[in-house]
Amino acid sequence: EYTIESSTMTINVNGIIDSRIQWDTNKLQTINTLKMNGNLIEIPSDFIQQFISLKTVELHTENVLQGMLAKTQIENVIIGKEVKQIEEKAFEQCEKLTSIQFNQESTLQTIKDSAFKDCISLKIITLPKSLQNIQFYTVFNGCNQLQTIQFEEGSIFENDNGLIYSNNKKTLHYNLNKETISEYFILPANIFQIGKKLFERTEMKTIALSNDLERIEDGAFQHNDIESIIIPKNVKYIGKHTFEMNQHLELMIITSKEIE
Repeated sequence: EYTIESSTMTINVNGIIDSRIQWDTNKLQTINTLKMNGNLIEIPSDFIQQFISLKTVELHTENVLQGMLAKTQIENVIIGKEVKQIEEKAFEQCEKLTSIQFNQESTLQTIKDSAFKDCISLKIITLPKSLQNIQFYTVFNGCNQLQTIQFEEGSIFENDNGLIYSNNKKTLHYNLNKETISEYFILPANIFQIGKKLFERTEMKTIALSNDLERIEDGAFQHNDIESIIIPKNVKYIGKHTFEMNQHLELMIITSKEIE
């Protein structure tokens, strides 16, 4: 079921948008705002591509499907309170996307990998307090203009000078300001987990890790100029490729006896 009013199209769906439906292509090409309501399970792969004038999308579906709006020319996205999950690559390579708004009563819990990958015009985003699961590096990989990630009051995440934390600052997820990392970096005390590719490609040569550290995720320090490092005694896990492409690394002292 759908309606068209001026240049806005509203689709109410419960399940699948049938690929056998014959849409009026001429009308679709004039639509600049698309609103979708209901329980969307599947959508034809070429459906959105027919909206060549589309600028704004407003979603009130339970999920934003995998790759649903990828590589489109949309500029604005409004995520309704009904959306609980944004699937992989949902908005990948939306190169003109500048605005993402979440409803104040958002129930969003999960944003999956590469959801906003290569959205090169995105500069700022405010994530809802309901959000629980996100891999920041993969979700925003390639968002080279992204300067600020903000969080609603009450979120489990917080931004402190470009460093994204959770768990009362015990887990360090993401670093928005890699260019500000100096050659010598001291990891803040009380951090027990360093996120995936957190310090990839910085100017770092020496890092002092805190004794509270227990986990170092995949690629956390790859592509740096680290010369020496001491792995604290409480570290139990070091991910894959953690120190890959540190060509000047000559000394690594491992004091932990429980590394996986």
